[in-house]
Amino acid sequence: MTQPTLHYWYEFASPYSYLSAVRIGDVAKERGVKVIWRPFLLGGIYKMLELPIPPMQLNPMKAEYMWLDCARQAKRHGIPLHKPDHFPQSAVLPARVALIGLKEGWGEAFSIRVYQANFVHNQLISDVDVISQILAEMGQKPEHVMARATTPENKQALMAETQEAFDKKIFGVPTFFAGDEIFWGDDRLELALETAVG
Repeated sequence: MTQPTLHYWYEFASPYSYLSAVRIGDVAKERGVKVIWRPFLLGGIYKMLELPIPPMQLNPMKAEYMWLDCARQAKRHGIPLHKPDHFPQSAVLPARVALIGLKEGWGEAFSIRVYQANFVHNQLISDVDVISQILAEMGQKPEHVMARATTPENKQALMAETQEAFDKKIFGVPTFFAGDEIFWGDDRLELALETAVG
């Protein structure tokens, strides 16, 4: 019997994606679902849609509510959360590195550490030194990984992931796909898993 699969599309600048990232492994394992991690650039989607700035920044009241809601959800799940001084941050560098890691089996753990750097430790995830430190702590060779992450081929791979996200009509994060069914938002994780199981 084929194992149920869930595709998890995420962006490192998103606090809701962070909430999903730190718990998706356990809740998926409980249901026997395999998770495919899919990093991409939500900013690239905004450009394709010709939006001038991220929608959340158009409405300060909505942005304020988002942080209130994230804090409630984080408390509910026992997840530490600190609003970073810089938001939203550029996710280009960690996304490129994550693509390398996901091919080699350490991408999921790396992604969680990047989220923690952003939403727990208030670090700049666009900073080469921050990402290098995470890699070193994971037993990777930062210079070697960075060299591969910034090759034209890997840059193109991230652009292709972002294009695929656009083609799938992904407009926000986190987004989950159970087969052809799309689910948007951290609060839809459990429903997406139930659908994947069938």
